[in-house]
Amino acid sequence: MGQFYFGDSVAKWISFKSALTALPAKICKHLKPRVIWLSNPKTRRIIQEWINYRKTKSWAVTKSNEYQGLNPESRFLLNNRGRSYALQPKPRVMLDGEVKTYWACDSLEQSFRKLYARCGLHTASSHTGRKSLVTNAIIRGESLENMARVIGHSSTETTLKYVVIQRDRIREMCAIDWL
Repeated sequence: MGQFYFGDSVAKWISFKSALTALPAKICKHLKPRVIWLSNPKTRRIIQEWINYRKTKSWAVTKSNEYQGLNPESRFLLNNRGRSYALQPKPRVMLDGEVKTYWACDSLEQSFRKLYARCGLHTASSHTGRKSLVTNAIIRGESLENMARVIGHSSTETTLKYVVIQRDRIREMCAIDWL
């Protein structure tokens, strides 16, 4: 999210006219466009709190009320000094062997790792949330095909790697009287 411009994406989320927004392929891994779903009220509230915080810090604000007073050309996430995170080119070898480049933000990834570690989640990464989403949905009975679609995978084989079944869950499953 370090590479999103406020006006292009977040303004749509905060208007709440739509619970989703599209991410351009050039900023996504494997250079495939993605969709982000923001239908959870808690997520929307947290985004609004971030916008309010930015305004109290006067980070990338305007005198206009449009875009809630934020500069639509500014990035959505800013560092602790109110500046944009730097993007780095990342080469990716495609299935056909062609090398293409997408843009990623390593410093933002490191910030998330530090945040997780402060919460006691020392092995967590930016992908941990995606794995939790898929695992919990599968446990609740959602199909692997639907979850592949939700997280932007073209193959359920890739999505299957995201399913993490804990030992307690296996014990529960083995205790079920299937007959």
